Amino acid sequence: MNLKIKKLIVTRADYPWALEVEKIVELARQAGLESEAAIPVEFAFMRALENSEKDGSIVLSAGSMFVTAEAMRAWNKMSLTPPTPLPLGEGRRGEGRK
Repeated sequence: MNLKIKKLIVTRADYPWALEVEKIVELARQAGLESEAAIPVEFAFMRALENSEKDGSIVLSAGSMFVTAEAMRAWNKMSLTPPTPLPLGEGRRGEGRK
């Protein structure tokens, strides 16, 4: 399996010692990786999910337990919202996505 990083969504934890996103974006550029900055973490997580829906890519939170904790809170918040209903003919008998 040939895995490749398509894009980094760079963010910053709500923590006083967190590294500035500009520094991480610059490191990504030096490594030849496409990246974008998105703050706060919840917005970065949403951007990553949007990209994943478009191309089936994997969303991975890495680099900081503080960022991962904020991403988990965003995921849990999303999980508490009711599913979006699909138009009839999509999915099983018009059931909403979970």
